[in-house]
Amino acid sequence: MAADPGAGTDFLQLHAGAAPPGGLTAWLVDAVRAAVVDGRLAPGAPLPPTRALARDLGVSRGVVVEAYQRLADEGLA
Repeated sequence: MAADPGAGTDFLQLHAGAAPPGGLTAWLVDAVRAAVVDGRLAPGAPLPPTRALARDLGVSRGVVVEAYQRLADEGLA
């Protein structure tokens, strides 16, 4: 079942405190990719707005913007 991005960002089940040494951006890219693979996020589904996701994760908006750009470069967003 695909998540409804309008319902918030809980469907991603992310916790920034678990970010690896590779940095928050790489962690977020990996987490969104995993959400697609395990079905929490349908391929091609709109991602949560950058400000909302940044607020929910407690990270800067720049981290989310960079992660979304990397996902777009990979054809995943």
